Amino acid sequence: MGTLWQGKRAREAQAADLKTSLDATTKNLGLSLNTESERSRREEKRQVYASYMAALGDAITQKVKRISYGEEGVMPEWPLHAEYATSITAVMSELEKVKLIAPQDIAPLANRAARAIVNFDDTEEANAEHSQARDQLLKAMRADLGSTD
Repeated sequence: MGTLWQGKRAREAQAADLKTSLDATTKNLGLSLNTESERSRREEKRQVYASYMAALGDAITQKVKRISYGEEGVMPEWPLHAEYATSITAVMSELEKVKLIAPQDIAPLANRAARAIVNFDDTEEANAEHSQARDQLLKAMRADLGSTD
């Protein structure tokens, strides 16, 4: 009788150990999946942010080119206008992606950066507004991505 009782206790202890081990494994798997999900989301944001910043850079280049070459008669106005319009369309498209993925405090900064390009007229004030809007947006995006520098 004692041997049966000891066997039963040993099986119960093994079952308890197995349950504890499975619970720990399940918890570790959940943490691993959460970490991978966060990493994936951060990478998705990084790609959206980079595309938006690139679109802003292209748009300001097109705007300056339009101002510089168009006014001096170096190039006909219509191709410059078409290139600028295309770049602004890209900015607006990327802006919508930023609004979908970014925290709410970044959307107004992204809007401001786009507006600074549309209102850009190659004056010191416009240059300062564009630079300030871009820098504030970049700082907020980097903070959202967890960058400390």
